[in-house]
Amino acid sequence: MTDHHPGPRRRRTLLVDDTPDLRELLAMTLEETDDFEVVGEAGDGRAGIEAAQQTEPDLVVLDLAMPVMDGLEALPHLRRSRPAATIVVLSGFGATAMRDQALVSGADGYVEKGTRLPAIVDRLRRIAAESEARRGVVLGQDDAPAAPPRQEQAATPADLIAADPAALLVDQAPVAMLVADHADGTVRFANGAATQMLGITAGPLSSLADLLPDLWDAVSGRDPSEVPDESVRVQVVHDGARFAVRSTRSGPSLLVYAGPDPADEEVSRLRSAITTTAHELRGPVTVLGGIAEVLAPGEDELEPARRAAMVASVGRQAARLDSLTADLLTAAQARRGVLDVRLEPLDLVETLETILAAHPDVALHVLARDGGEADSLRVRADPGRLEQMVTNLVGNARKYGAPPVVVTVGEQGPWAHLAVEDQGTGVPESFRGQLFDEFSRAPGASARGTGLGLFVVRRLALAHGGDVQHRNGADRGSVFTVTLPVLTGA
Repeated sequence: MTDHHPGPRRRRTLLVDDTPDLRELLAMTLEETDDFEVVGEAGDGRAGIEAAQQTEPDLVVLDLAMPVMDGLEALPHLRRSRPAATIVVLSGFGATAMRDQALVSGADGYVEKGTRLPAIVDRLRRIAAESEARRGVVLGQDDAPAAPPRQEQAATPADLIAADPAALLVDQAPVAMLVADHADGTVRFANGAATQMLGITAGPLSSLADLLPDLWDAVSGRDPSEVPDESVRVQVVHDGARFAVRSTRSGPSLLVYAGPDPADEEVSRLRSAITTTAHELRGPVTVLGGIAEVLAPGEDELEPARRAAMVASVGRQAARLDSLTADLLTAAQARRGVLDVRLEPLDLVETLETILAAHPDVALHVLARDGGEADSLRVRADPGRLEQMVTNLVGNARKYGAPPVVVTVGEQGPWAHLAVEDQGTGVPESFRGQLFDEFSRAPGASARGTGLGLFVVRRLALAHGGDVQHRNGADRGSVFTVTLPVLTGA
């Protein structure tokens, strides 16, 4: 699959990603080279930090969106723990969205998921070689710096921070900042956010008159002697997004600041959701594409056990893709008012037993009206949609809660109650009003997700003639309860 490149010693490699199938595939691919030796794996940032302390890796391959602690939060800890190691972010987020943040936080490189496996290996090899040369690391010689970095080599983000922290902070600020000539509008300086948000770069051909005509019209005709401290505020649209822009004159220059328009919150949330969904899709795509390469005709024969493991991975990742696309389609149908739900009589208990067979770690408790055990409960429901609701609620409990996860079903009057309970920390009070909103995710949540799961559950429950509610658990955690009409006369 990949060319072998002999070296002083194989790089001790730690894989930190919350998708076991991807870790397994990467480990197998890296181990087939002469460059890498996988010495550890972890499924979240905190476990990755602990693994780095135990295994002392030369190379850390790190995902960003993970539970417990995400990659961006883990990066500074990993950098302090292993200052000479190479840290490469392998993420489903587009490079334009997260690359700069990752580099400033301590990463040496950024590789997008969805890249072919041989290309990922080559990128890891190249980034590691450049990082080792920059730090003077020679593998096999106690990994100590052999010499200080040569001055002609490219500066790292850490070098820039040490040299001029203020300049880097301005360049990495989340607010667009630029300086233009008041006389002709030529842009003399533009930070990274100005380039990303507004498409503005500094240069002789960059003029506010062309780039931000509304702003230029508002400021170009003003007499500074009449309004010496003028501050002009306008709204501009770039690539379909609205931004609030403020311009202040300082001598012969215009100082311009811009940020997302608060009135454009829905568009901003949608764009964030698209980015997150792309990340969610790229994980399974990377695994499936990698397995296809390994199993391609002409490759060496695999051991039966390894081949069986890969086939199982295909099934899991295909199911993940199916779940993602099902939620996206359901959300789109709900928005258009054409949600397809095909009701039929079914035994809720029997259906849940079938659904939860794929989740052996989730317990099912069935309660009769008087609190005792019951064998069946008849409802009218769409079995496929019911599975979608249960799968989303169980997945939500796993991602944001903690085990054990328990599904309890019972009957109360004309309603069947299906409750999914976890033992996590619960939902922050400030976020409870947004729980079932489309593309809604709690601030600071490190677990991956599209923000569609609970929105889909509510829309499906309503389409069944029922609803879904949330409450805190008796001791801790969350309880999400779906109500469905009981089938009478059965």
